[in-house]
Amino acid sequence: MMAGTKPRTLRQLLGLLALVLLLPVLLLAGMLGLQQVEAARGQLEAEALRDARAVLARLDQHLAEGRAQLRRAAGGPDAAAALRAATGLHTSLLDAEGRLLADTRPPP
Repeated sequence: MMAGTKPRTLRQLLGLLALVLLLPVLLLAGMLGLQQVEAARGQLEAEALRDARAVLARLDQHLAEGRAQLRRAAGGPDAAAALRAATGLHTSLLDAEGRLLADTRPPP
């Protein structure tokens, strides 16, 4: 011991020993916690990507079905009525100058 320094008490020494023993356990627990958070984040990202792809696939299918209905409607003799029946929408088809070419609304 150095001259002029007070010797440590048993309580101080035991507290220091507990801290030295507990510090690695706390660090390990923190590292394991971070690994679990990263694993959960990766799983959530994978689920979100899978869900987004499923939504896009359904949307693509819906759009393809709509496109097929519109093509069938456009090829028929009464394209306006077929378009209205296929989509349930009233549609007006105009040329570049704004002249009405076809209209699915019934005449007034």
